[in-house]
Amino acid sequence: MSSQIVINSTHFVQETNSFVYVLPQAQAWAQGQMEISLSSFSAYNAFFNVSSKYSNTSVTIEWPSGASDWQSTTVELDPAFYDAAALSAKIKQICYDNAWFSTEAGVNLIYMTVGTSTYEYKNTITTYEVGASVIPPSGATWVQTTGGRAPRITLSSGLGAIIGFSAGVYGEVAGTYKSDLIPQVDQESSILVCAPTLVHSGGLSAVSSLIYSMAKNAAFGSLMTSPAHESVWHDVRPGQYQQITIELYGNNLTRLELQDTNVMIVLSLRRKRK
Repeated sequence: MSSQIVINSTHFVQETNSFVYVLPQAQAWAQGQMEISLSSFSAYNAFFNVSSKYSNTSVTIEWPSGASDWQSTTVELDPAFYDAAALSAKIKQICYDNAWFSTEAGVNLIYMTVGTSTYEYKNTITTYEVGASVIPPSGATWVQTTGGRAPRITLSSGLGAIIGFSAGVYGEVAGTYKSDLIPQVDQESSILVCAPTLVHSGGLSAVSSLIYSMAKNAAFGSLMTSPAHESVWHDVRPGQYQQITIELYGNNLTRLELQDTNVMIVLSLRRKRK
């Protein structure tokens, strides 16, 4: 017979980014006495893909001015989850903030967008020429160009990877640039559940405390749940225990940073069968 241990947001420890369940009383377990498995897991997919962890929070945009000058701004992106649409919206905001647009028939025109070419499994950056006839809007500090140039954007390797672009500068020549890499909008597509104080598989395992893994099976902001599965039992290391610690890793073997700690983890603990 197994004991069920329920771990939820009340067990989250911010300082260590882990879940700590304090046992009702201390336990002393001998070698080969106990084993553990994960019965179920549920959590919201609230993991950011832009943050200081990935060194990808910076983006630079430049706008042509006059015959050969450029205006430039480097923006630090707030930690968040960005896809092509979200990044395009951010670029639009940056352009508005710097008066890098024009107005025709009451409509504000933006000269750089990020899009998706679904059938090609690519993303795109499209820039448009700021022609000689384009009039700066009220409050702009750039001057009318002589034409022939479009805005340009500088992407770091970390930010570019999200939409599938190598690090570099894109634009200046008007046109559509297609991603040259496979877009990695979600750098961590899987979740590894680890019990570092209880389990140590040793051997060839890169994550020796792993007790369960699953794909992120819901869109950003939606609830992920573990599918029905047969229990996989892991030997509990001998020792004295006052608590059980659970840590979450991504498929890149780095700790996941939880934005929403509203989780439900159910563990099963039993005496090992002879």
